[in-house]
Amino acid sequence: MTLRSFGQIMPLQGGMLFLAGYGSPEEDGVRDLVRQIDDEKIIENMKEGRRILQKVTTHDFGYSLHDWHNFLINDKKHSGHYMRASTWAGVERAVKAELRNPDRARLEALADQM
Repeated sequence: MTLRSFGQIMPLQGGMLFLAGYGSPEEDGVRDLVRQIDDEKIIENMKEGRRILQKVTTHDFGYSLHDWHNFLINDKKHSGHYMRASTWAGVERAVKAELRNPDRARLEALADQM
């Protein structure tokens, strides 16, 4: 999938961006992903991200962005796709920003409840 903000991302990268709360702007379809503001949309995107990641990896780390990130970086089978050189800088920046989000734990707990 080619996105305006990230380039031609791999499915694992897309899954992680969704898990980080990114989603399609209402007017844009899927040509771009932006960090959502509304909790309901963030949770919806997190659920989609988890579904994608489970499908591609056959693993499940729930909604833990930290656990998924560490797994994908260290897994020999998936790390090359996750850290694809041409798009990694943008994806890494987005994931690390969300990992520093003080609201992340609340969002993960909320996603678990829904």
